[in-house]
Amino acid sequence: MINDEDIKIVDKAIHELVYKMINSKFMNEYSDKAKKMSMLDFRALRLVSENPGKQIKDLLSILQIPNSTLTSVINRLEKRGILRRVISPEDRRSFNLEITEEGEIIQEEHMKFDYEVAKKYLEATENDQEKEFLIKFLRRLAESL
Repeated sequence: MINDEDIKIVDKAIHELVYKMINSKFMNEYSDKAKKMSMLDFRALRLVSENPGKQIKDLLSILQIPNSTLTSVINRLEKRGILRRVISPEDRRSFNLEITEEGEIIQEEHMKFDYEVAKKYLEATENDQEKEFLIKFLRRLAESL
């Protein structure tokens, strides 16, 4: 059974974890453009990087956000030279998204940060059983949110 004390403990631990991630030495290595990006910006950039030529409508279903929100993200990233819209060769009424060279650099920076954080999580485990539990737990947590 979940009680208020458990919630307080988990809340405090999550806030401490997020604070330490945001203020880690790895974040200091981000370029100025990357430092100005939101988590949603990074999520969209990663999806475009991993799925070149994805149509905007495909990202909507993956991100599960309103069309207007995604349009704002794309406009912002396009204005910064990170993504670009390209007319879809399959459906000339639609646009695909492509990552620019600048976007590739920022994506590499962010992946380096993500991998360092993941490495720290795994290093905090004491054995393979804890490592497997951490991986399963994080997947289950992500699916439940």
